[in-house]
Amino acid sequence: MVTELGNDLKLEMDVPFVQVQRLVFTWKVCCHAVMKLEGYVKREDWGGGRHVRDHSVKLLYMISGKEQILYQGRLFHMEVREQGDTSFITAKAISASWQLDQKKESRSFQDVSKTYGQVVREFVKDGGGAVICGQGTGEAIKAPVIQNEETKWSFANRLGSRLGAAVIPDIITGRPNLWFGMREGKEIPGPGQEYHIQMQAVGKTPGTRIFVKSREAYKIGDYMVCFGHKAVVAEMEGRYDHGEMIYSYVLEYGTFYQGDFIEKGHPAGQGFWGTVREVREETIKIALDIDGGKETGDYFYPWYPETGNSLYATPEVGARALLCFFQEGQRNGAVIHCMNKDQDRERIYTNRAVNFENGDFIDLTKGIVRISRGSEHHVTLTDGTVTTRTSGDLRIEAKKEIRLKGMQITVHAPEELNICQG
Repeated sequence: MVTELGNDLKLEMDVPFVQVQRLVFTWKVCCHAVMKLEGYVKREDWGGGRHVRDHSVKLLYMISGKEQILYQGRLFHMEVREQGDTSFITAKAISASWQLDQKKESRSFQDVSKTYGQVVREFVKDGGGAVICGQGTGEAIKAPVIQNEETKWSFANRLGSRLGAAVIPDIITGRPNLWFGMREGKEIPGPGQEYHIQMQAVGKTPGTRIFVKSREAYKIGDYMVCFGHKAVVAEMEGRYDHGEMIYSYVLEYGTFYQGDFIEKGHPAGQGFWGTVREVREETIKIALDIDGGKETGDYFYPWYPETGNSLYATPEVGARALLCFFQEGQRNGAVIHCMNKDQDRERIYTNRAVNFENGDFIDLTKGIVRISRGSEHHVTLTDGTVTTRTSGDLRIEAKKEIRLKGMQITVHAPEELNICQG
């Protein structure tokens, strides 16, 4: 249904408005674009509106004799207040990018040859959308990135914050499409008569904002040259009131992309279980459980067991292993734990030993170090004791002194004990 608003504006949605009293839509970086509108319908013309939820809302305008889409989204909230034979409607619509912000998911991207833009394009495509990569998004990820219990929209913004790249929802196609990185817009006229300038901190960096009002419709990424510098549209608002549409813009001198680094909810110490797929020296390729056990790249993490690597071989292919990240945002990762490949064998991975062909034995069971020569000679160290046993002669020599200290020292000898000095 089409409602003529005047001034070459029209509204298309499944509500037969007799009059639209007020309409406001906002569009800015890293946020869904929202429209709010109020108006009247004849009650007999629409039957309560139960059928309109989640339907398209489209605002159009004429420019140079051609009809253009100014805003397109989906209706997601509506309130009705009865007034005589009319109904007063308050409705809200949101950009289709909202569809990318509904389901929390977990997956990894371990192909480090891909750029941030390619990674974002991949998972947004899985959500039914498309991505246009803008300024500064061609940097390779260099290390795996992990989407951990977060929506596609949140993950895109988190990756963008690493680069200082804006995420911009599409408001033209009605699909969950994005710009990743600032949109390359067109040059627009200078600020004219009605504007003001504000100096303030934008993100972590002090910056300058220019606030401009106009009757012309522009888009995020469009720019004007003001005082000799390029100022880019980072926010816009369209406000229809009393039969007239006025646009308000916020332009910034390049500081729109310098937002805070978004890693809240992804602290250091996060771990992910997986299965070892390949081992190269002391590095490991792991297929994570969050990917259904499938490989998502060819990246090898270092092997840093918590007990150190002495006398401890790297995990075997097929073993269960724990990948841990030592910095926030799943950065600086290493494999630190490994479970036996054969889960039926009752062995604990922290208990390890070395058997030699000649019968010698080194036991590094948790809390104990035992070194044996054959079955008759051994030295055992625990947290509280040192024990040595032999069937032959035991000789302790030192160039200066031998000192034995303890709460109790017991020496057993079958025949005699000789203590010599000099």
